[in-house]
Amino acid sequence: MENQLPIISQVLTVVNNDSNLTNFSLRTLYRLVKNIGFVFSKINLTSLLIEHNDIICWSHSYLRHSIKYREEGRKIVYLDETWMHVSHTCNKLWKGVMIKTPKDAFLAGLSSGLKTVSKGPLFVVANAGSDEGFLEGRDLVFLAKKSSTDYHNEMQSSHFEKCMIDNILSVVFEGSVIDLDNRPYHSRKKRFPLLLERGSTLRNGLH
Repeated sequence: MENQLPIISQVLTVVNNDSNLTNFSLRTLYRLVKNIGFVFSKINLTSLLIEHNDIICWSHSYLRHSIKYREEGRKIVYLDETWMHVSHTCNKLWKGVMIKTPKDAFLAGLSSGLKTVSKGPLFVVANAGSDEGFLEGRDLVFLAKKSSTDYHNEMQSSHFEKCMIDNILSVVFEGSVIDLDNRPYHSRKKRFPLLLERGSTLRNGLH
């Protein structure tokens, strides 16, 4: 916002001077910056990656509201979606090195075991949780029908409303705050027929 180079020591000063943010040590902030994908390297004449001002303002507003709700003692419930392949398996496991082929396993009186398949149809999973953990038995799981690898294409407003109204809103405490992102299927417009009386004039979509 101030058109300055984001040097880690200056970032630390700004963060620790902000009453809405947690104070960090230089080592902790350095580790967090590395964890979100930044590296310390020599700069060149290309542009630096800096967030838009409106995103920064939205982030500040989000943090202020979160602190306000916590001070009021209101429960914050976080809601999101994810996915998994039908045949998800582990990347690593313990295996014997003496058995090379199914024939070797047969001669040794063993089974060649499960087949490791890393791809297949997708399951879409939606759930919500708080500092007390996930809402037990309130998850929404369904098999994706489309071939797209982006599970967001599978979510529709109808799926989200089923998850929210049927599963979540019925069990969260009164006065709770539900935290969710602004995906298109998290909100939709309800269309109503427009009724006009005889002789009325339609202006700007209203009557």
